[in-house]
Amino acid sequence: LFQLGFDLRVGQSNYLLFSDTAIEDAKTLIERIENRYADLPKPLDYPYAPDKNDTLLNTLDYNDNIIFPYDNYLKILEFALKDFLAIDDIVAGFPFYGAWGRDTMVVVNALLHCPNQLETVEKILNKYRGYLKNGLIPNMIAESGRETNYDSVDSTLWYIILLWKLGKRKQTVKYWKDVIALTEEIINSFLHNESHPFSVRYDGLIELPPDFAHGTWMDVRIDGKAITPRNGAPVEINALWYNALCSYEAMCLAYCQKSRKKYQAKEEFVQLKELVKQSLQKFYQDGYLADRIVGEELIMEIRPNAIIALALPWQAFSQEILQQVLERSFKELYTNYGIRTLSPKDIRFHKKYYGTQKERDLAYHNGSVWAWLLGPFCGLYERAYKGIKTKEEIIEALTSFISTFRNSFMKGHIASIAEIWDGDAPHFPKGAPAQAWSVAALYNIENYILFLQEGK
Repeated sequence: LFQLGFDLRVGQSNYLLFSDTAIEDAKTLIERIENRYADLPKPLDYPYAPDKNDTLLNTLDYNDNIIFPYDNYLKILEFALKDFLAIDDIVAGFPFYGAWGRDTMVVVNALLHCPNQLETVEKILNKYRGYLKNGLIPNMIAESGRETNYDSVDSTLWYIILLWKLGKRKQTVKYWKDVIALTEEIINSFLHNESHPFSVRYDGLIELPPDFAHGTWMDVRIDGKAITPRNGAPVEINALWYNALCSYEAMCLAYCQKSRKKYQAKEEFVQLKELVKQSLQKFYQDGYLADRIVGEELIMEIRPNAIIALALPWQAFSQEILQQVLERSFKELYTNYGIRTLSPKDIRFHKKYYGTQKERDLAYHNGSVWAWLLGPFCGLYERAYKGIKTKEEIIEALTSFISTFRNSFMKGHIASIAEIWDGDAPHFPKGAPAQAWSVAALYNIENYILFLQEGK
């Protein structure tokens, strides 16, 4: 049996380096590692002095107090977000996920608020542009023998919205001209490319056939069949579709303002945007939004997809409807660890995520709590009560929604955020122990709270 050992003097450090490629310059690699974590805050109970009376056992806080002040917690949260960066992509989660288009787009939205990451954001978006195929970006990029697949609709719609958001920060004529052409290409493909596994209905809504019922983020299949069917017109897909069309129109306006040249958004797309906005009203019934529309039938399942739909930049619904959906989702879906994927009142609700692969798959989007959904939930709260509640009241509410995660970081309980939790209390963490879009959600919310506190 191979054994490795070495002696250390008091206060001395050494390194064990593990790599999937040959290490040619260990010293440089060690320096990179040290520089990466040089500014990582140390806890209040850290044994700073290499003295025999100042050991970890003597300094360790045994009373579960705050060991990272608020400012240090924010730094740690930023480090946690950057842990998922892979040069020009995002690792969706550790230890067993690779790069997923949808997850990457959600995380990139958080990176837009991260200091000195604008170049990284642009690099990631350019990479996915290189993978564009028939107007779609990948759902999953090939790795470990798997093929790159394009089994999602929403990844590309998130992508268009991010092109607009990045443009607001770059504000160059060249950028706007470039992404307008790209966005027109994508929208044209959505409308006219018959090879897509989805189509645009008579009322402008995107419709998924039964054999593409896995084309949203609720994508689990067993024996090739979607177990959380999203066939028909899914609510969040069509809200994203509306926002993509609005993003395109905003790009054209920004180009005109920046270049002082006339550029008319394609009339077909502008009219389509208005049609989709009108058609989105069909989803509303009895204080909530239908999860999907099949034909003309509303599938009224209380799921978080309505929250996603109502938290996007452009809104098709009244503030009163936003409040109704928020109230219902708070009562039935909200937990301290995230948002349930199905109401406990639904007969298909799974209390726990455990058992065989099939049993866990059945629970994955049918009751399990997802932390990343706290982002849209808090966004919806702000939208629902903007101009009604005071800024201080909104800050207090948003803080209460994330207090469990904030305290867990500040007490040193966690250094990242898991993928999912059990649907019923006690909510045990399940799935990947470190998930990129879970961390991104908390990072976004904390940034927005700071934004409000600064009075902007």
